[in-house]
Amino acid sequence: MFSESEYINGWLVYGMGVIIGLWCWWYLMYKLPLKYLRPALFGAMTAMLVMPWPTSDGSAFLAPAWIIAGAEGVFEGVEAFWRAGIPMLIAVAAGTMMGVVLQILWLLVRGVPHENTESTSELNDQGQGAKIKAARLKAQALKAQ
Repeated sequence: MFSESEYINGWLVYGMGVIIGLWCWWYLMYKLPLKYLRPALFGAMTAMLVMPWPTSDGSAFLAPAWIIAGAEGVFEGVEAFWRAGIPMLIAVAAGTMMGVVLQILWLLVRGVPHENTESTSELNDQGQGAKIKAARLKAQALKAQ
């Protein structure tokens, strides 16, 4: 087995990997067009990666639940998967709900952004749109010469 310092070092390395993995997951979610779905998916992934579970019955050592559930499911059968699988799925559901609740609270505190009622053609005819249009016409005139 591992010594106490090896066990702690293993969790530190895993924690750093989780932080990098969640950063990558956030980057993928940032590109997702359904912005109200992002917090729920991020909460589910965070809960799945962070949930610890004992390596065996009565063991003092913990490991990530997804690793325990996967290893037991592959090597010991589907019934063994549920020893760590059920708590992991409960944690994923709780993380998803936490993401939804935080999103709702964020929208209540910050307010839902309202769509601008002016059409885009009206916006193009005034302000920045007119300047951009003038610059494009000038560039086209220079190219024509």
